[in-house]
Amino acid sequence: MKKLLGILSLALCLVGCSDGPDEVVVAYFRALSRGDFDKASEYVSEDTKPSIKMMADVPDAAKDAIKKFKGVTFKVVKTKIDGDDAIVKIQFEKDDETGTDEYCLIKEDGDWKVDMVATIGYKMEKAADAIEAAGAINDL
Repeated sequence: MKKLLGILSLALCLVGCSDGPDEVVVAYFRALSRGDFDKASEYVSEDTKPSIKMMADVPDAAKDAIKKFKGVTFKVVKTKIDGDDAIVKIQFEKDDETGTDEYCLIKEDGDWKVDMVATIGYKMEKAADAIEAAGAINDL
């Protein structure tokens, strides 16, 4: 009986649950790594779509994006959800190099979307906080 309930719960979730922010970020980067900009645009906010379109429309930008993500593995290391906003920290690995980065997501029409406008604002705010914490702002 427990097994049947588990299977039914999983089936209902697959039918009725949208992807969480973790899955959306990984799917977005996988689409970019394949050069599938149409698919990548499905995972981004309306504010971010023009950037994806620009990459797709400019062959050199598209090639650069594909090269950048070719052979990269992505792993979610932390997710923070606050209502309709989320921040997902991703670990990137390629060859012997590893790095992390954070991306902001918002809910649009009930679905999580990568929002590069919010991500840039978030990163600028973090940088300003770090500069302020170091006392550099007071020296200006």
